[in-house]
Amino acid sequence: MRLLNPMRLFVSCLTLLVLPAAAADVAHYQGQRVDTTELKAAFESLGPDLRAAVLQKPDSARNLAIDLLTRRVLAERAHAQQLDADPLVAARARQAADLVLLEATLRRVADAAVDPATVAALAREEYRAYPEKFRRDDQVHVRHILLPACACVDDKGRAQAEAVLARLQAGEDFAALAAELSIDKSNAAKGGDLGFFARGRMVKEFEDAAFALTEPGQLSDLVETRFGYHIIRFEARREATQRSFDEVREELEASVAARLKNKARLDYVLALHAEEDFRVEEAALTSAIDALRAEADAGKP
Repeated sequence: MRLLNPMRLFVSCLTLLVLPAAAADVAHYQGQRVDTTELKAAFESLGPDLRAAVLQKPDSARNLAIDLLTRRVLAERAHAQQLDADPLVAARARQAADLVLLEATLRRVADAAVDPATVAALAREEYRAYPEKFRRDDQVHVRHILLPACACVDDKGRAQAEAVLARLQAGEDFAALAAELSIDKSNAAKGGDLGFFARGRMVKEFEDAAFALTEPGQLSDLVETRFGYHIIRFEARREATQRSFDEVREELEASVAARLKNKARLDYVLALHAEEDFRVEEAALTSAIDALRAEADAGKP
């Protein structure tokens, strides 16, 4: 199998979104080919993380091309062996094609339902009607060090936590000790930084202690939770405030547009279902389900 080298294929992938008029091959095998249009179609079907990998890693782009070419070659071999003459295989192939065309149809219906002026007006109307949705609660910004507790009579974990607190009170660097000692590894590398958060995000004992602090650099006493012993350092506070329309415009318009698109898709499908000629043949359906049930029962051990 002769394919593009990783770097050349990587460069091809980075130009996916601006394709030339004549699509170029990115992979081929004995007359079977995968071109840039097919690569773009596959790319757009990926989730965000996989898209990022394809754009940033030559090996990921190469693997995508290999996968597409493998499908093409094996599908052609199946066709040569007349496997597509099997009614079930043919039905599954048609259903796969139907799904692609259904998605394209509903995408066009949804896009047609979104007028920028309407979206902007509805977003502003929603902001005025529900101002409480755009109120930012009181928030605190803290760092913490989490140390293990010992579920035993002689809690040596508390003594060790008190020793760490004493070191901090004596002036040792909080971020450095967090990176070294905190068992909360998701934040230890950031010096224990938890960023800003409002009430309702943390366990109650931790939250109460964090919101009780008032001065930048202020340390809490040991705070025991089900996770262990916390030492909290206060960084800053944001008072509750009403977010302006300009602050929330982008997210609000995105939400309105998504709702309009969803409604358009649903209305389009429901209108189809309401047509007189759209119906289910109940007797044939019952017979088909009975046959499937009988096959399933026959296959039971």
